[in-house]
Order: sequence, then C-alpha cells, then structure tokens
Amino acid sequence: MLQERGGDFACGFGPKVCRDARHALHALAGVIRKHGAAPILLGTYQGLPDASTEIVRKESAAARDAHVEYISVSDHLQSGLSRFPREHWFWKDKMHPGHELVLLDAVLMYRQVFGTLPAVHSLRVHAAMFVPSTKFFAPEPVSRAIPNGEYIGYTYTPTSVRHVVQLARISD
Repeated sequence: MLQERGGDFACGFGPKVCRDARHALHALAGVIRKHGAAPILLGTYQGLPDASTEIVRKESAAARDAHVEYISVSDHLQSGLSRFPREHWFWKDKMHPGHELVLLDAVLMYRQVFGTLPAVHSLRVHAAMFVPSTKFFAPEPVSRAIPNGEYIGYTYTPTSVRHVVQLARISD
C-alpha cells in the first residue's frame, strides 16, 4: 500500500515534486512487484470539491501510468461531507484526518484487498492513535513517539461504521 503526500501528484508543491512523486511511485511499484506483491496506491483527500476532483484525477492518472491499482479516497470523503456532515472527518485543526476519515481509508483498503466490505458493528481500536502534532524520536532501529503525543484506542459507534461502509459502496 503506497500513499503520497496530498497534492504531490497534482503538482501542488511544484513541478519537481510532481516528477519526483511519479518517479517514486514507479520505483516503489517495481520493488513491490519484484517481491511478488501487487502495489496499490491509496489516494489522499482534499476538503474542497474542486480540489478533490483534481486530486482524484491526478492520482488516478499517476496510478494508471505506473500500472498500479488505485483506491480513490477524496471523492468518497466528499460524499461523506455532504451525506454525513456530523461525522468527525477532520481533526480539530480542520486539515488532518479525523477518526471517520481514518476509518474510511481502512474500509476502502479492506474492500480492495478482500473484495468485500466489513460487517457493520461497533469497532474498538486497541492501539496507539497519534494526534497530528505527534513528534517521533529518530529510529534506533524503530522510531518511537515522544511521550504525551498519543492516546490509546478509540471506539467507533455502529452508526459511524455504517456511514463509512455506505460510502465505500459507492463505486470509484
């Protein structure tokens, strides 16, 4: 599963970054195939409709060019913003992904890998869930979060899970 920084394929950070992102996608996809796996590009998202349309268009073109499967995220998010506006799509900063956007990514990946959607019920995540401002120590050999930069676990209600699964039913 590969994902670029939102906006790189859309050249949002300049033409060199755009070229570098495409080169990296081709190179990483080659490494993945060499080891017998199938590369998948997980899309990013934009909150504004026009920017969302553009990012999906550019990401899907990059995936096609690299012969990589693509999971579109931003168009599903746009549907979620209009159909289920009370869900926590964004973090408090209104930019980073909120819990439901993280779940949407996971459900879309699940659908891609398993060819079906998960069952709808409450879901408890028993793991560290890092906030956008979390800082990490340098790897030695594995990076660790600086204390107080995380919290443990989160529970998704059946309603939130149902909303996200409904969005994942929308074809790309």
